[in-house]
Amino acid sequence: MKTAILLAAHGAKESVNADAATSNLQKVYEMTGLDTYKGYVHIEPFVQESISRMSAEGVDRAVIVPLFTFSGFIPDIVLRKSVGAEPGSRTATIEAQGRDMEVIFTETLCDHPLMKDILLKKCEKEQATAEHTSIMLIWHGSRKAGPDDNAEMCADYLRNAGYDVICSYNEFQHPTVEEGLSKASSSKSDVLAIPMFISPGSHTISDIPPKLMLKDNCRRSVVNIHGKDVTVRYADEIGMESGITDIIMDRIRNVMDVS
Repeated sequence: MKTAILLAAHGAKESVNADAATSNLQKVYEMTGLDTYKGYVHIEPFVQESISRMSAEGVDRAVIVPLFTFSGFIPDIVLRKSVGAEPGSRTATIEAQGRDMEVIFTETLCDHPLMKDILLKKCEKEQATAEHTSIMLIWHGSRKAGPDDNAEMCADYLRNAGYDVICSYNEFQHPTVEEGLSKASSSKSDVLAIPMFISPGSHTISDIPPKLMLKDNCRRSVVNIHGKDVTVRYADEIGMESGITDIIMDRIRNVMDVS
């Protein structure tokens, strides 16, 4: 039985060939020894196109790694349906190019325990200190707004290290990015905003910076908030950190025997 890996991502035209799927493709191949493909929900190559290619190249079993923060509508329903699997399924037998193929879905990324190390190293790399820096974790947001235990779990990793942490949302939920910035700046004069997105896209490139009062692709600026000068720093997307590869590999190991 020929097994291969498919890194399945959201996809954005703003980050074509500069996203988490692309940056991890060769790494996963080298670490598993298995042919590794990428596919997207919203741009080419679409997930279903990649599955067809895999089948045409003799793949009998595809381990699909959803490169998403947490379970939700797109990874659990849209992604599954795109390959012919039932919503929420962990395994399925599908037909591709006239052949049966077994598909196995791993879990998502940000609910892995290694996210703690990634966040702490991110703060260290950005020279944040618990004494002087408030941390904003900026999430996409969901129409099904409610208590966000997953987001707060990630925030608690940093709170337990002594940081003041605010979870905010680009859309649909509160606090908004603007509300989060106001609250974060009230206690500290240095704010580090970390976009909890897997890859660059319109939200992280175009939507969020103006909400942080940053202009012209600036990643760091002193801004005046309620009469107080505050240094605002905007980090790269969390999914572009090198430690994400370790999570991907552990997710693969959890569903199959890969040394």
